[in-house]
Amino acid sequence: MFNWEIDAWKLDNQMIWIDVSDIHEYFLRCDTVTGIQRVAISIIEPISSEYDMVRLIAFDERTGSFREIEAGDILCRTRSEGAARGNIARKIVLNSALFRKGAEIFGALLSKFRKPRRREECAFKAGDSILFLGAFWQNDSHVNRLIDVSFSHRLKLHVLVHDIIPVSHRSWFSGDYVAGWQDKIERLIRASEGIFVNSMVTASTLEDHLAKAGIKGKPIKVLRFGDPILNRPPAPRAHQTKLVTTRNFVLMVSSIDVRKNQMALLFVWNRLIKEHGEAIPDLVLIGKDSIGHADIHAMVARSEILSERVRFVRDADDAAVARYYENCLFTVFPSFAEGWGFPVAESLMFGKACVASKATSIPEVGGALCRYVDPHNLEEIYQAIEAFIFDEPLRNAFTQKIAAEYKSTTWERTARTVVETILAADDPVNSSRGTFENSLHV
Repeated sequence: MFNWEIDAWKLDNQMIWIDVSDIHEYFLRCDTVTGIQRVAISIIEPISSEYDMVRLIAFDERTGSFREIEAGDILCRTRSEGAARGNIARKIVLNSALFRKGAEIFGALLSKFRKPRRREECAFKAGDSILFLGAFWQNDSHVNRLIDVSFSHRLKLHVLVHDIIPVSHRSWFSGDYVAGWQDKIERLIRASEGIFVNSMVTASTLEDHLAKAGIKGKPIKVLRFGDPILNRPPAPRAHQTKLVTTRNFVLMVSSIDVRKNQMALLFVWNRLIKEHGEAIPDLVLIGKDSIGHADIHAMVARSEILSERVRFVRDADDAAVARYYENCLFTVFPSFAEGWGFPVAESLMFGKACVASKATSIPEVGGALCRYVDPHNLEEIYQAIEAFIFDEPLRNAFTQKIAAEYKSTTWERTARTVVETILAADDPVNSSRGTFENSLHV
């Protein structure tokens, strides 16, 4: 619990409506929470638990309007679904006679999570704020919905922009995708009262793009994201995840994607094993398949060396991810571009040394606590990883520095910044980007 210390008149005179339509749609396709959806939920939970003037809403396709939903229908996905799913699965394994009944219970449980209970149609009033924290590009119609509801009810629209990579790195996407994505973000921002971003790099890149698009006067507020929240069962664990390797291993947690640069790691591991043989730890890649994944999997499959020493883990729950972090030698994250860089924050949170890309926002996450490399320079990546493998004093020095200097950031702090920014008396959104207040690692 924390004290917001916001004037009572602000609470009495303004509602904040948080649109979670994209999160609901995401849960219709996926059972594990990652990336943008985890960020949105991590911000929503402390806000919704502390304030009566905050409401969650989602667009109802049946009625063609926004409806209130219960916070628990969204938040329970991160708090209880993993444990409930695991408990059901274990009961099914222990007693095969209960398989059919267990499947019915599991299906009913997911059905409950995936169908938010609607309240009455939203009682918007002029001057209220509507906040969108998610993935505006997932639904082709949703930007229009946000713009329409904002203008028709005279609401102040605030959006969180996680990155503008489809515009800043166009070559990774089709021309049609880039054009559609750019059109959506520009229309959304034109209609917005203020913009939140997750890093100084995102703010700077977005400002440059908006200037070229002729969009002026849009204040940008940089948020310092809280530490990643992994829902781990309390130790000791009665049921631990079985690791995919019995050898020492180096870990990368990220979607399998051309942008994340796993291909560089495959070239590096192939060379390391050729030069050092059995002294090289395995490489474990945790994440869902994304853009360009087929080439990455194919390279491993075609190589006798890599197919024995590179392990893929898909759809790992929080407990599994935590166990891999706890048991890895160190982590790697050579991504070409990020809006933020949660895997680096996770590595530091677990006290693990990290060889990380120095591109875009990633150094904002790790500060002086990571070994940085140019993601385009294979030799530099090779040298850094080889040093971490064989120079134990060097690796331990980073580990000790993390233990001494790493300071966690809470999502309550992030959420408070969001609320105070929206409710600021003199200006709805801070007009200057500035620097992180009490920034922890830079």
